[in-house]
Amino acid sequence: MVSLALFLIAPCHPRPRVLGVLRWVCLLKAEINLNIYSPSASSTSEKAPCNISTLCDQNQCLSASSDCAYTYGYVDGSSNSGILVEDVLHLITDDNQLKAVEAQITFGCAQNLVDGTVNGLLGLGIDDLSVPSILVRKGLDSNSFSMCFGPDHEHGRITFGDGGSLDQKETPFTIMQSLPYYMIGLTQITVGSSSSKLELSAAFDSGTSYTLLRDPAYTFITESFASQVKESPSSYQSGSIYLDYCYDLSNLNFPKISLTLKGGGEYFVIDPILPVVTNQGGYLYCLGIIKGGDSDYNTIGQNFMTGYRLVFNREKMVIGWKASDCGYSPSHSPPESPPAPNRNSNSPPTNPSQSLPFSPPLAAGGPGNDYHVPTTPLSMINHSPELKSFTCALMMLLVSFFAIM
Repeated sequence: MVSLALFLIAPCHPRPRVLGVLRWVCLLKAEINLNIYSPSASSTSEKAPCNISTLCDQNQCLSASSDCAYTYGYVDGSSNSGILVEDVLHLITDDNQLKAVEAQITFGCAQNLVDGTVNGLLGLGIDDLSVPSILVRKGLDSNSFSMCFGPDHEHGRITFGDGGSLDQKETPFTIMQSLPYYMIGLTQITVGSSSSKLELSAAFDSGTSYTLLRDPAYTFITESFASQVKESPSSYQSGSIYLDYCYDLSNLNFPKISLTLKGGGEYFVIDPILPVVTNQGGYLYCLGIIKGGDSDYNTIGQNFMTGYRLVFNREKMVIGWKASDCGYSPSHSPPESPPAPNRNSNSPPTNPSQSLPFSPPLAAGGPGNDYHVPTTPLSMINHSPELKSFTCALMMLLVSFFAIM
């Protein structure tokens, strides 16, 4: 059975604020314009019945024709509410035939986004309404999928039915009873020259923008990190996001961070640093970890997934990872750069129009203890052969997909 590559999904929202704002770019630079999805204008759109999911507010299910109204909250404090609808997801087979495949899926049309810097969601959890579960139930692919987050923080891809490769590293995952998160186990954390055998579980959630850790893991990482940086940290706040370890890059070397996961595989955090724009128009470079409270779940967020092809094999119950550039070449569309700080190196490329822009590729995990912020984008790690040159790869507009719906 061939795997299916995500080719196009329309934005969904009855008003100008959209759910599912996904921007796509072909490898031949032929851009696809965004359009607001209107259920009434789609010949294939259908209302999701009120009995389709426990997400539906039964108090509003007054008849068979009632909308399935939902409200959903996420680990990072954001939430959205709207109605569930059904429509066609367009895919292509990830082989030489590039055959078009259409699948009827259920998704949410959001009418309210609370604290939502993310403009869209794609359900990838283990529950029945997630896209992988629907595709498996329809017999379209195997029960595994992969996500790839490019080192440039813009390009990526999702491949349904991707079981991974023999040379990837793997760790087992479990499923929470209350929420369909992919839970992994950590046995050791290393920050530069410091290591600690901290055993903890964490949700592996691409829908959370930043990594959130409770103590003692948060304190170990941040204090070990700060002790190895020759500059006093400052803090940064944007809405409900607090980043406590930020620097102006008088020193351009940062200690590497790696996580040892159950099974023994070492997961190098390729890019833990986030460049942010201050209210004064300057730039800070922050460790992208938020301190969690006692009621929070430890969460490995999207910023710790950069530069990897991540395989969620739900048949074997393992998550696999392998360094990848997601098939993107920097010659196509190089990211923009902010003004370089008055140091001995240029700053990482970022987009000054965003309040919390992302950094470009930093040095991948390997020998040595420090990250070095490069003067130019690094050459990519691995060129994926999966899609032909004229097919389309995913380009995230702000941040990546939610892991559950």
